[in-house]
Amino acid sequence: MIHDQAKRDIFRGAEYTALARECKADRIWAKVTESTRSAAWQEPAAFFSQGQDEVFDTEGDELAPGRTKAIHTVGTVAKVEWVSTDDHPYTGIFRGSDTGFARFSVGSPVQNDPLPVVPSLAVKMMRDGVDSANIFGMHGFEGASGMNFFKHCWSNNVPTFTSPALAPVFAKFGEATTSYGTANGLSNMARYTQDGQEEQQIVFPFEIRFEPTAEAQVSTDEGTSYLDHVAMIPSGATLFKVYALDAPRELGGSEHLIGNIVMRSSGTRSTWGDKKMFFRHQRKEDDFAFRPEWEPYFFNTKAGHEAEAEEAQPAAQAAQARCPVTQSAAPASSGCPFASIRNFFK
Repeated sequence: MIHDQAKRDIFRGAEYTALARECKADRIWAKVTESTRSAAWQEPAAFFSQGQDEVFDTEGDELAPGRTKAIHTVGTVAKVEWVSTDDHPYTGIFRGSDTGFARFSVGSPVQNDPLPVVPSLAVKMMRDGVDSANIFGMHGFEGASGMNFFKHCWSNNVPTFTSPALAPVFAKFGEATTSYGTANGLSNMARYTQDGQEEQQIVFPFEIRFEPTAEAQVSTDEGTSYLDHVAMIPSGATLFKVYALDAPRELGGSEHLIGNIVMRSSGTRSTWGDKKMFFRHQRKEDDFAFRPEWEPYFFNTKAGHEAEAEEAQPAAQAAQARCPVTQSAAPASSGCPFASIRNFFK
């Protein structure tokens, strides 16, 4: 029995990866719900003492031993399903996935003063016999006013930052072997179906935009914690409409609805989710191997020039302009949402 329990607590490695998606998901949910208390925030120094390539190169669904979740520490986890509209060309998980998770978190501890918070979405869709598919969404690194996570659209291509306090954060990102720290790749999402079948031709969009639905607006109280807000959303609610931009707009790209993210449980706080649950990132360079003509339309964070940012990253900013939820929301208050990291350098 002890040996069997030890095996059920393993979330990486060849034996784990080979399991059916439902089996892996059951293991994850058992750990998520084992303790429904939030973990404590990590000290900012932990972020700067860890390598960045590991978030791209580590397989599995749990952080590697010795690594801590120094940013986006405290969140809430829910079961979700990716329901495809079935009228688009995209492959792999974009065809639909019945077994997955979403985690909602903020970039740094929420302050009691009127500083904006930095909402973040991480989606993990399970696959038979291969590593999970992961996709991320943010409104922006600058943050947003209020605690309502669902008053802005989120994208996997995030607008570049302007706050000087974020410069050390992106300098740390620059240590990773990617030049595009504000965007996450999508080609891995399109490589395998949920059944673990490898696609003969991988087709993925230029950008994904998550548009919150009315069903996500269960609380209009700006003082409601994001942890409590997500917990109020019932199983079966459609959380996001998923839109795909098929190419840069400068190249004639257009946006289409390709699916929905549907809640398959209510959200829960989780000690394991805060401390150990891992969402693997993908380098944007992997996408450029398939679509090299897209590279000029992303902000090169290693170059880091403001002029380049204005010219090379219109897509994510345009995504917010297209969001009907954002258009009706109040603007973010001024201030640095990464105050705790900023203070580390004082």
